Amino acid sequence: LHQGIILDGFPRRLSQIKWLDNFLAGEKSQIDKLILLNISEKETVRRLSARRVCPKCGRNLIFKLGKYGKFMSCSDYPKCEFAKPVEEVITTLLGGSEENDSTRQANQETDFGVCEVCNEGKYILKQGRFGKFLACSRYPECKSTKPYLMKIGVNCPECKQGDIVVKKAKGRTFYGCSRYPECKFSSWKKPVTEKTT
Repeated sequence: LHQGIILDGFPRRLSQIKWLDNFLAGEKSQIDKLILLNISEKETVRRLSARRVCPKCGRNLIFKLGKYGKFMSCSDYPKCEFAKPVEEVITTLLGGSEENDSTRQANQETDFGVCEVCNEGKYILKQGRFGKFLACSRYPECKSTKPYLMKIGVNCPECKQGDIVVKKAKGRTFYGCSRYPECKFSSWKKPVTEKTT
């Protein structure tokens, strides 16, 4: 150790970082240099998918294609029933520190209100073939659904009443008012809050 070592791709997880810190402290040593490779999210997914391990049982995770798109499942299925959308698995592998805006909002927002049809159930967040949506908790008795609007924390600059939400069209992301069709504001650029002096 005192002659020097090179760690390639280690540590990868928060638990490995803690172990390495404790080990180096015991050896009265430290990391002198660090090389950070800044790569795209697509490349990160490609690299991490070759190093995937089930957080429940420690076996390998494998990509599968289901009716709602790609997901990762434990290779020891049916003994281990771990399965998650690819996005959530990558977040778990990165120690839970990397969240995109929609995941962060969904985790913070748990009360989506009372069902507008039956007035008994509550809306809960679901993942479907075309993305996230809200559905009544009393399904199948009540089949009420409505779109999940990912708010960005900015009021509509046009009507001043609605919230700006993320929308998709033809594979591109754009921003529109939550009061559509009453308010027809839309923009390809992400609106920002105006600072008041």
